[in-house]
Amino acid sequence: ILDHIGVTCYTFSHNRQNLLCTGSNEPYGGGFTYLGKQTLKAIQDTKLMVDLVHMSRESFWDACRYYDGPLFVSHSNCAKARNR
Repeated sequence: ILDHIGVTCYTFSHNRQNLLCTGSNEPYGGGFTYLGKQTLKAIQDTKLMVDLVHMSRESFWDACRYYDGPLFVSHSNCAKARNR
């Protein structure tokens, strides 16, 4: 439905853990949940691009592993340089 109404990209996280994946601001490692992996599969055959922004490293690599469609990072920042 999303691609039929003009949605072009999908973001799974915004910094915190949610039902789909672990965000970039969580102090522990974690990737995509079972529901998140099922969501990736469900949108696999759409024209949606997956935005990897605000994901944890584990979630980022899970998306690369489990999604065979277009992936991109809309914006990013270097936390180590920023936090010095």
